[in-house]
Amino acid sequence: MRLRVLSDLHLEFYESPEDAGIVNDIGCDAVVLAGDIHTGVQGIEWAARTFDQPVIYVLGNHEFYRQEAGLLMDNARACAEYLGVHLLENDEVRIDGRRFLGCTLWTDFSLGPEPPYVSAAIAQNRVADFRMIRYGGRTVTAGAMAHWYTDSRKWLESKLDENDPAIMVTHFVPSPRLIHPTFGRGDEKTPYFTSDLEYLMGDAVPLWIYGHNHYSDSKRLSTGQGETWALSNQMGYPDEDTGFRKDLCIET
Repeated sequence: MRLRVLSDLHLEFYESPEDAGIVNDIGCDAVVLAGDIHTGVQGIEWAARTFDQPVIYVLGNHEFYRQEAGLLMDNARACAEYLGVHLLENDEVRIDGRRFLGCTLWTDFSLGPEPPYVSAAIAQNRVADFRMIRYGGRTVTAGAMAHWYTDSRKWLESKLDENDPAIMVTHFVPSPRLIHPTFGRGDEKTPYFTSDLEYLMGDAVPLWIYGHNHYSDSKRLSTGQGETWALSNQMGYPDEDTGFRKDLCIET
């Protein structure tokens, strides 16, 4: 199966989404969009009019900007169903016999030298999510984000099956071995960007596609359960150097 992999296109920074130059010019069987495509449901709408192939889409944190999280989730599901896009938020889908599991993932702030509550407080002070996303009538809290993460982690655990391997798609980074090299595990914002779900990796998850940290990467991660190919292809903000390839299409 040939997959075109894209994330972090940040089309909200262009006068028109088409100005980003992402067009349907690659021969592939499906397109995977691993979040931060555009704010609100505009990324889903763009994907539906851009690609003829099946599209697997997970929401990034930026889709939630200037939105009420619960309402955005409802609207995104309705929009995706209407337009024929496979939106995954603790959901699975089969395309051409291949099983996909997907969610935004979020974080529980536990990866780092500080206790999670300290890392959460740092993130709330320094990360725009906590000013730009609303939930329950107020700006989102680190506690709410950690709760979303726990729900997704438990759901992913429940879906693993070595006899029925799945391609995992998340927006947030699932392994400390995938941290942006400019920062590293000791950076005070790393627990916001990254969690450690390597215990889910192995033969049951031959491929894990992710985004969020604006660093395109490809690593084979060996664990006690086998090997997972961790892959990201992130465009990032205009003029940002992320190692992005518009034409990336992989065989799996």
